[in-house]
Amino acid sequence: MSGPTRGTIRWQRRLEGATTPGPVVGADGTVFIASNAGVLHALDPADGHDKWIYDTKNPTGGDLSISPVVLPNGTILLPSGEDLIALSPSGRPLWTKAFSVRVTSPASIDGNRVYVGTGDGTVSAVDATAGRAIWTVATGATSYGSVVTDGRGRVYTTAGSSLIAVDDQACFPNRSASGRSRRFPPRPPGAAAPRPRAR
Repeated sequence: MSGPTRGTIRWQRRLEGATTPGPVVGADGTVFIASNAGVLHALDPADGHDKWIYDTKNPTGGDLSISPVVLPNGTILLPSGEDLIALSPSGRPLWTKAFSVRVTSPASIDGNRVYVGTGDGTVSAVDATAGRAIWTVATGATSYGSVVTDGRGRVYTTAGSSLIAVDDQACFPNRSASGRSRRFPPRPPGAAAPRPRAR
C-alpha cells in the first residue's frame, strides 16, 4: 500500500450545542453544520472559523440526523423544526416554507425543484426560488427518514414499514405536474422478488 497509512486531526470546532445533524460541504469547500441549539455555522475548511452563522432561534433536539442541503447556486436549505429555511451563500434569509410537522433533510435534482419529507410521511416538491409548494403526496404513515432522488424525477421515502417511490409527473413526458406514489411493502420470508414493470 502506497501513501499515508493513518489520518490526523486537522482541527476541532466546539459549538454551542450537540451536533446530531451531519455536516455538508459546499462547492467552495465551506462546511455547513447545524447544532441542536438551532444555529447553522458556515465554517472555513482551513481552520474551522466562522464565515457566518444563522440562528434560527428554534432549538431542535431529538435524535434524528437532519442536515441542510446546498444547491448548485450556493443557496442553503436548512430544516428547522417544522420550517424549511432558504439562505443565500452569505447567510441572508431568502424565504421560509412552513409545514405542519417536523421536516427531514431535503433533496434536489437541479437546484430548481426541491423534495422534502415530513414526519407524518408527506412528501412535497417545493420551488427553490420562492419556497412555493408545487405538489404534496401523503403516504399515510409516520416517517423518520429523509427523501432521496434518482436525479430523474423519482423520489424515495420510508413510511411505517414500507419503502415508497414517488414520481414527479412533471419530469416525465405527457404527465401532469403532480406527484404519484407507489408503495413497496416488506416481502415475506422466502417470497420471490416482484418483477419490475416496464415504463
